[in-house]
Amino acid sequence: MSFGEEERAQIRQELLRAGEKSFARMGLKRTRVEDLTADAGIAKGSFYAFFPSKEALCFAVLEEEERRRDSLFGENLLRVASAEELEAVLQQAFDAFEESAVAMRLYELEEFPALLRKIPKDAVQRHQRHDRERMERLLAHLPDESRIAEQDPDVVSGLFRALFMLGLERGAIGEAVFPQVRSLLIRSIARELWGTNATER
Repeated sequence: MSFGEEERAQIRQELLRAGEKSFARMGLKRTRVEDLTADAGIAKGSFYAFFPSKEALCFAVLEEEERRRDSLFGENLLRVASAEELEAVLQQAFDAFEESAVAMRLYELEEFPALLRKIPKDAVQRHQRHDRERMERLLAHLPDESRIAEQDPDVVSGLFRALFMLGLERGAIGEAVFPQVRSLLIRSIARELWGTNATER
């Protein structure tokens, strides 16, 4: 069955919405293509006109979640004028990542490795390239007194990813001390990235 351009865009959004709901609730393995298409209101066979696999849809859902977070993170980062403000922005970004229902569900079920095995390498490389380009644009607009702009964008992107994934190790770190560990780590990163002259607390 062929679809017009506007109809394709609408169906793709419906599949993303259905995927976000199903992956967050059941994870990747238990989500079935027929459930996704029923929720989106299309025939099962039509799914493959939009995504080559449910893993590809899941990856697209995660990219949409990341775009929404990065848009807010980028806007806030560009308004930062001190290490303290950078710390607050990182805290907000961390909270937003922990509200990413699909990502947290996949990590909880240990399904991320299976997902990445099914995603073509060029798609992963494209995603990483976009991460770098986005970070380069952000760093180029930061105030001169910030040392962040001096850093390699790949390193800064990797540092932020490592920070956001800290919540996935909450159990290993210890529930009782996790909030203090998170705050101390974010404060240390903010001061180091902004510069050695950050205001002492």
